[in-house]
Formats: sequence, structure tokens, C-alpha cells
Amino acid sequence: EATGFRISFTANNPHLAQEVTSRLTSFFIEENIKARGKQVSTTNKFLSEQLEEAKRKLEEQEKRLRDFKASNLGGLPEQEQSNLGALTDLRIQLQSTSSSLNRAQMQRITLESELNGIAARLRSERTGLLGRFTGKHPDVLKKDEEIARVDALLTRLKSGTRDGDKPQSWTMADDPATARIQGQIEAYLTDVDNLTKEQRRLQVEVSQSQGRLRMTPMREQQMAVLLRDYDLYKQDYADLMNRQFRAQLSASAEEKQDGQQFRLVDPPTLPVLPSGPKRVKVSLGSAA
Repeated sequence: EATGFRISFTANNPHLAQEVTSRLTSFFIEENIKARGKQVSTTNKFLSEQLEEAKRKLEEQEKRLRDFKASNLGGLPEQEQSNLGALTDLRIQLQSTSSSLNRAQMQRITLESELNGIAARLRSERTGLLGRFTGKHPDVLKKDEEIARVDALLTRLKSGTRDGDKPQSWTMADDPATARIQGQIEAYLTDVDNLTKEQRRLQVEVSQSQGRLRMTPMREQQMAVLLRDYDLYKQDYADLMNRQFRAQLSASAEEKQDGQQFRLVDPPTLPVLPSGPKRVKVSLGSAA
């Protein structure tokens, strides 16, 4: 709704009255433009500060969200199904490895039985040699070496480790049965060592996978809080962007003088008649 007001000035000189009225009208219009321009500038500055603060909060929340995802990679709520599938696969692998290790342990019993049989045979042969020779005889000493080799193999086999002292080397011609058992023991110890390491690795991975799944509900709650705050900051930032855009449009309208401002409708004219005194009214008053 358009409103208006009149500015007037009374003087003895009509030219002076016109000039002062024109100056007063210009002052009103200029001050109105300055006031509105200052208001628009203040609003833009305030919105820019608020927008910068909202942007900073949004970026900080984005960083917290990225850091949370990076530090909980593999245990995020959206990875729960893949973690369940991975846990199932790990359990199957662990079961298979444990079964292979149990079979290897059964093989150890068979190898021990064969070694004990070889040791018993060698000791029986040594006893027969001692019936004919002394303990210093080369055949007896050689038999002692073979018995020592078998005992060393038994020790390594029972310890179940490849780090023990290896028996002295011998040829297939000296004792083919012992040489065959040695090859089987080396293969057995290698298999047991590899299977044991694999079993431990799988047990650790199963435990870690179970731990990630147990933490999923808590991670889901933490993620929901972070996402909720992120959405709030994002919405706040978008609202401020819209407000700043509208303020910029308003400022542009002010610059083009399309906004609400004073306009001169009737420019001051040079008076041709005096505004007073009202001679007719004075005469009538005097007559009365």
C-alpha cells in the first residue's frame, strides 16, 4: 500500500521557499536510500558470518563422520551382512584346518609306532652283536649310531617342532626303513607347523570378526547420531544460503531503485500567490 506525505516551507521570498522545499525533499530521499543501503549491508554481513560459521560446523561434522568410518572400517552397520558371511567362511576354514591337524596328529601315532619297532629291532641286533663282539667293535658302534638316530627322530616327533636337533645323516643303504621314516617325519612336521600357524591365524580372525559383529549395534547408534547432526548442519547451511540469496536479490533491487524508497511525486513549484495571510477570512472576521 502506497503512502505519502507533504513537505512545505513558508518564506517571504517565493524563490527561497521553492529552493528550501526542494533541498528538504532531496535530503529525505537521500537519507532514505542511505538507511536502506546500510540495512541491506548489515543484513548481508550478518548472513555471511552466519553462513561461514554454518559451513565450518558442517565441515567439522563431515570430518568426524569420515574419521568414524575410517577408524571403524570393517565394522560399520552397512557391512554387517558381509561380516556375517566372512565369519561363516572363516569358521568353515577353521574347521577344515582343525580336521587336517587332527589327521596329522593321528599320523604321528603311526610314525611313533614304526620308530619304536625300528628301535626295538636295532637294539635286538645290537644285543646279538654283543654276544660275539665287544662294545668297541665297529659293527656294535655302527649299531649304536643307528639307534641314536632313531631316538633323535622319536624326540623330534614327540616334541612336534622343526627347531630340534636333526639326527646325523645316513645313507639309504645303511638303514632304508629309518631313511623312509625320516622323510615322512619331515613332511609331517612341515604339515603340522603350517597347519598350526593357519589355525592360529584363523582363530584370531574369527575372534576379530565376532568382536566387530558384537560392536555393530553400538556403532549403529553412534553412526545415527553423527548422521543426524550432519543432516541438521547441512539443512542449516542450506537455509542460510537461501536467505543470503534472497538478501542479495534485495540488494540488487535496491541498487536498481526497485525497492521501497521515497519518490518525488509533485516537485516543488514557484509560488505565484502568497499562502497567507488569508485576506478574505481576515476581512470577514473584521466585519463580524
